[in-house]
Amino acid sequence: MIRQNGLLKAMPPVNIYVIPGKNGLIYDAGYGNRAALDQLAAGLRRIKAICRKRSLPFNITRIIPSHSHPDHFSGLVKIRKRFGTAIVLTEEMAGILRSKESYNKTYQGQGSGKFYFPASPLKRVLADYSAQYIEQLFDRFYLSGFIPSPDMVIKAPSTIRINHRQWEVFPSPGHCQDHISLYDPKAGILFSGDNVLRTVTPWLGPPRSSLAQYVKTLETLLELPGLKLILAAHGSPVTEPKKRIRELIEWRQQRIASTREIIEKSGPKGVTLSQLLKTLYRGKGRDKLFLAEGWVRLTLDHLMETNVIKSFLYNKQLRFSINRSSGAPL
Repeated sequence: MIRQNGLLKAMPPVNIYVIPGKNGLIYDAGYGNRAALDQLAAGLRRIKAICRKRSLPFNITRIIPSHSHPDHFSGLVKIRKRFGTAIVLTEEMAGILRSKESYNKTYQGQGSGKFYFPASPLKRVLADYSAQYIEQLFDRFYLSGFIPSPDMVIKAPSTIRINHRQWEVFPSPGHCQDHISLYDPKAGILFSGDNVLRTVTPWLGPPRSSLAQYVKTLETLLELPGLKLILAAHGSPVTEPKKRIRELIEWRQQRIASTREIIEKSGPKGVTLSQLLKTLYRGKGRDKLFLAEGWVRLTLDHLMETNVIKSFLYNKQLRFSINRSSGAPL
């Protein structure tokens, strides 16, 4: 594991995993700025020295990202140029990362869920401005080179041979729609990307996350035969993987129930998104509320899709209340 520092202290450190050998592979590409590449180079030198001391081969031929969030793919092109590693993408990733235009399409409607685009014209202007600001930030600091011609495009699910073993590559959407996991069934080692973290719950939010897909992915990971260790994209290894996966499933279920309970107690006048956030995260600062908003939006989408709640305008505010005419279980 090579840990890259976060970018401008605004982004978390990211873990890059190296599987050395005769036909080795790097999982995840990091930020792609000069300091990140220098950290990767130093880490590779250390790993090479360990392999030499143990009389093991050290040949890294390929790199594959876990998903197409900037802290995981931005280094791809520069790593290929500096270290000669071929870029491997899944078919879905290849379509998204083909160009800036194809990538930006995945963020259309940013800041809104499926059912409740901001009603206020001012909020729409602010949402558009925020999207433009984020795009400029990515262009300036992520230095992300898009990949019109990856060296290899694979299907997911499929298998990929790394040295003398077959690893399973399978879709694990939820945190991001093109997220993949990499699993060695013989060793019981899973590279989980952002789906399972040891000490924090992974971020989820529209438009590229799905609450239902995330829970389904966790259930899939829980059924992996022989799972012994999860190596996450952020933080330390998960040494009790099944226990941690169950905790994440239970946490999501509790949060959905808490959200539904707050809405039910609000009565016929309902509750706004802002009121939900402040109730669920009472006493928390703006940073916490900002990060939590995406998950709450997805939860509202989920409850709308299952007809548990409904949305309506009241005093020019978008509010949510229990849908008592739907017949859905409360």
